Amino acid sequence: MSELITLDNKQKKALIEVAREAIKGNLGYESHIPVLKDDIFKEECGLFVTLYKKENLRGCIGQITSNTPLAALTEEMALHAAFHDSRFSPLSKNEYEDLVIKISVLTPPKNVEFDEIEVGRDGVVLRKDGKSSVFLPNVAVEQGWNKLDMMERLCQKAGLDKDAWTEGAKFEAFQSIEFGEK
Repeated sequence: MSELITLDNKQKKALIEVAREAIKGNLGYESHIPVLKDDIFKEECGLFVTLYKKENLRGCIGQITSNTPLAALTEEMALHAAFHDSRFSPLSKNEYEDLVIKISVLTPPKNVEFDEIEVGRDGVVLRKDGKSSVFLPNVAVEQGWNKLDMMERLCQKAGLDKDAWTEGAKFEAFQSIEFGEK
């Protein structure tokens, strides 16, 4: 798959329900993960699940590429974002009601040159010296970063000097459709 898949509002809502019900069940509540039968849910692509608690990041885990069908990957990444993001303690029951779920479905990444990257359109993977980091397309926009800011923060996230991107770094870009709860 090289193009962004198209999901209608009903399909987007169904994926959000998969994520929410997976988290709910893992917290010990009764849950019913829907069985999604549309062919689109069998597509294999990258996906991130991002969790917010009262507008603050609470977890974000995903895969840039995957051989797992979209519906199953949504469930898996929701559980990882809620309970296995190393930046946060596992989600607790008392946080569940305040949880807002967002999903980003990705195109496959393509090798690009620095000057081909467009802030707001592209998610970026930076690789250098065996280290890597990634930002989804919306991150730079939400943070008010320009392209230089984004590159410096990608380097820092990868554990590199902030100007390491200027020499010998490799870049991959991807796009995404993002949707979620309000």
